[in-house]
Amino acid sequence: MSAAQRTSSHTSFAAIAKEAGVSRSWLYTQQDLVTAIRQLQNRQPSSQRAGSQPASIAFIQRRLEIALARIKQLRAENSELTPTARDGIRRDPQAAQRTAVVLIGRSALQARAVTSACADVVS
Repeated sequence: MSAAQRTSSHTSFAAIAKEAGVSRSWLYTQQDLVTAIRQLQNRQPSSQRAGSQPASIAFIQRRLEIALARIKQLRAENSELTPTARDGIRRDPQAAQRTAVVLIGRSALQARAVTSACADVVS
C-alpha cells in the first residue's frame, strides 16, 4: 500500500493483493487494510479509479437478445424431450432410476426420490 501511495498507481483491491502476493478474499478479511485502501482510493482522482468502462446500452441489449434467444431455444428443446422422458419413465422406471443415479451422482435413495417426483409429474 505504501508503494501505491508513493507512486499514485491504481489502488484497486486486486492490484494491491497481487502486489502483496495475497488473495483478494484474504485482503477483504483484514478490516484495517480495507479501511486504508478505501481511504487511499478516495484521495485519487476518479479518472485513476475508473478501471474498466461500463458496458454500453447497445451491448447490454445485444447480450439480452442473445440470452433470450438461447432461453427460447432451450425451452423448445425441453418441450421436445419432456414427452420422451415421460414415456421412458413409464416404460422402465428402474432404468430411469439408474439413469438418475448416474446423472446426478447421488445415492440410490435420492434417485428414488427423483424418480418418484418424475412419476408424480407423469400422473
